Amino acid sequence: TPCRWILMKLTRPELPVELVRDVLRSSFELAAEELCPLPGYDDQNFRVITSDKSEYVCKISHAEESREHICSQHEAMRAASAAGVLCPAPVTTRTGEAAASIAGDDGRTWLVSVVTYLPGAVMAALPYNGNSVRELGLSLARMDQALAAHTFAHAPKTSAWDLAAASETLARAAHDAPPAAQRGISSAIERFARISGKLASLRESVIHGDPNDYNVVISAGQTKSSEEESRDQLGFIDFGDLCRTKTVCDVAIAAAYAALGASDKRVEWPMDTIAEIVAAYNEVFPLDDDELAVAFPLVAARLAVSVAMAYHTHAQDPANKAVLVNTEPAINLLNRLVGVADAYAEAVIRHFCGRAPCKASPSISSALLQLFRRGSVKQMFEKPLRRDNAVFLDLTDKGTLMKSPHPTTAEDYTKEVDDVVAQANAYAAIGRYGENRFIYQQDLFTAKVDGARDEPRSVHLGIDVFLPAKTQVYAPLSGVVHSVENNSSVGDYGPTVVLQHEVPDGDGVTFYTLYGHMDPECLRLKPGDRVAGGEPLALIGNYPENGNWPPHLHFQVVCDMLNKVGDFPGVARFSEYPVWSSIVPNPSALVFADYSEEAYPSVTSPYGD
Repeated sequence: TPCRWILMKLTRPELPVELVRDVLRSSFELAAEELCPLPGYDDQNFRVITSDKSEYVCKISHAEESREHICSQHEAMRAASAAGVLCPAPVTTRTGEAAASIAGDDGRTWLVSVVTYLPGAVMAALPYNGNSVRELGLSLARMDQALAAHTFAHAPKTSAWDLAAASETLARAAHDAPPAAQRGISSAIERFARISGKLASLRESVIHGDPNDYNVVISAGQTKSSEEESRDQLGFIDFGDLCRTKTVCDVAIAAAYAALGASDKRVEWPMDTIAEIVAAYNEVFPLDDDELAVAFPLVAARLAVSVAMAYHTHAQDPANKAVLVNTEPAINLLNRLVGVADAYAEAVIRHFCGRAPCKASPSISSALLQLFRRGSVKQMFEKPLRRDNAVFLDLTDKGTLMKSPHPTTAEDYTKEVDDVVAQANAYAAIGRYGENRFIYQQDLFTAKVDGARDEPRSVHLGIDVFLPAKTQVYAPLSGVVHSVENNSSVGDYGPTVVLQHEVPDGDGVTFYTLYGHMDPECLRLKPGDRVAGGEPLALIGNYPENGNWPPHLHFQVVCDMLNKVGDFPGVARFSEYPVWSSIVPNPSALVFADYSEEAYPSVTSPYGD
């Protein structure tokens, strides 16, 4: 099996240079003036410079390599090249074979193969470049598309590094990784387990198998036309892990190492790098929704396999310290990604691919509108909320409310809001959905957390209804209590209730409504309690027990809880709003009795429109 193969100690060749020079001359008719050693995980590699200054790469494969697999690599390089993808050209022996045999001093026979040398710098050695990241996705897709269409005379073997077999590999090798890596590896194992059923049904094709940033070469000025300046071209080397497996594995591998490179080079948010590569790949070789759903868990799995196998290899061969060179940044990235929920990562990738970030969001938003039109939505307060009895607050940096140094306390804030309501002769004050707010200065909104970019959260994802403390809140729809929690940090929700609902005729599609800043009496509710539409649910809480805010209900609709219980982000980073607004859509249809998209244009966007 792939796991058995990868976990056994491969016999790496260590042949003398003169013996290699002889086989190049006798079998490939190459007069090698220089033989420069190149790094290799389990093979012995040389850069060959001949007397006419031509350059090649000579590989002496590990003892478990087969002649047939070398033939399949040659086929793949030719197919990729025919599709316009830059890669080495295979060099056959003088008798037309893909590999020659060479006998070592120990009596073993080794396979020797040669390809042309691809000039340029490996992507790992270059500064981070967003254009190169995109080109990686595009070029990899062109290559994989060509390999998928090619009929191989020599079927590629099962690769030792087949990402589809990650769970078996990690089960046997993860224990060799250090304690610092175990959190990230355990998370990756759990992610992989959740997608295993979906992964089994995905399409298969022949893929490169290891498009990591050391196998991606940027060749300067390789293309030029009359209309454009000479520009860099991206190519692929080392087809040794060529295999037939799930097609999406290749782009996940490329994304894993590109994100690792981005993280190591202090690029702020490697999740964007992952999504950019998948999106570029999708432009050329389209991925279906299920493939997009498994892409991020596969990225995490590849990082975990890379770390686990590096330490496993080192445990077998302690003198081989080179395999540990890049493990520290990989461990750091793995641990950083622990805080990223699969569904959120999927939403980011879908957004970059031009699809609805949250797959269920359009149908849920449509269902809410239909419920409103049918009169199935119950009013949430004693009086129905309408434009003629509500005043809409401006909590952006252009507004005058809730700004330091005056007022400075929840009591002062409450008086400000009460004065606005009184001056407008309104029933309630409304805090808008999608508003980019100035007021979130607490550590809760500015602190950097696991997996997050270094940007404060400022865009409001719910609707705030400011009413006096102890005002009764009614459930707008029938549902079941999903969770209840007292989020007691300053600036947080305080007592919070989350209800779970089913979309009518939605084939079991669920969504959630969240009620924040409630009175502690709501904590009597228990998960599983049924609540009817129009039934009393909770009371509006007072400061400081409500998170130390003016008394109000924070209400939002959530399409996917992202594994959270009793809590969910109510404020998003500005740069991430397109994704979060899909996961947490505008809840206005459940709040306002006179709702229409035309009547409430001011509560739908943080961009001032």
